Amino acid sequence: MTKPKKVITNEKKETTKNPLCLADSPIGAEAKASTLPKVEKSLTERRQAFWNRLVPFVCKGIYSLDMVKAFYLYWTECNEHSRKMRFELQKTYELPRRLATWHKRDLEAASKSPASSRNGQPLTPSQLADQLAAKQQREASSEAYQRYQTSVQQHAISYAEYRSMTSASNGS
Repeated sequence: MTKPKKVITNEKKETTKNPLCLADSPIGAEAKASTLPKVEKSLTERRQAFWNRLVPFVCKGIYSLDMVKAFYLYWTECNEHSRKMRFELQKTYELPRRLATWHKRDLEAASKSPASSRNGQPLTPSQLADQLAAKQQREASSEAYQRYQTSVQQHAISYAEYRSMTSASNGS
């Protein structure tokens, strides 16, 4: 069986690059709209629109106002030419997911902070003193371990020395 030969024609296919040929179709309307000059909003308008997207998360009590403000300040930082904000430069940006990640990392940082307890409440002076004493004890034990390691390394012998010592003691 032989394959049928492809017929090459010089006919041009309709594309959305030329909106005149598709003027009557819905694709043509979209193509025409894309060729119109875009009116870009100002930086302050875009910042306000971003803040307006954040407000429901605070109003519904999902996240604290302080956390959302920090999130807003970080993501609305402008590039060096002050044309685009950090979130606009991202290839993908899904606001609820970014907020959830920000909140999770905020909680992790608060739990690791020496000035707060596990539940985020400030530590009492006695708890701070206990944490300081525990830290000093860890550092002291670490220094003792370092001294031990140094002495072990100083008294260590090579395998060849060990073999010569064991062969000498076995031979005698």
